[in-house]
Amino acid sequence: AWRYELPVMEYLFVPELLLLLAISIAGYLMFAAIFVGIGATVEDMTATSNFQGIVMMLPFLPLIFIGPILANPSGIIAQVATYFPLTSPSILILRLSLLDEWPWVEIIIALIILLASIWLLMKLAGKVFKTGILLYGKNATPSEIWKWLRY
Repeated sequence: AWRYELPVMEYLFVPELLLLLAISIAGYLMFAAIFVGIGATVEDMTATSNFQGIVMMLPFLPLIFIGPILANPSGIIAQVATYFPLTSPSILILRLSLLDEWPWVEIIIALIILLASIWLLMKLAGKVFKTGILLYGKNATPSEIWKWLRY
């Protein structure tokens, strides 16, 4: 019969997997809040071309740091990129997959910064959405968005 000794299950169900999943979900929520905030400022999909190029590049920002992090996962570039919210989810997962011993203090600090950023971005996206929904038929300019955020 089909009986192979595959060690997949013993590597799949490890306690570290929960942390990696939490980091992934946090990264998703952060970028979702950014996309909701941008999407709330436009009337239809054709008007998103102004923001689309910049916003779609944000998830790829961590690719800049892959070389230095692969060379030294505990280096200063890896540590700084771990604390920056836009790069934190990808860099944390990359670093944690490369390191034998996890720097728990850095992980906790990075998660606190990431969760605070998610909360802030969701609040800002909510403000933009609340104001933007009232201005039906008009696309917002960056100066108008800034005014909405200050209310």
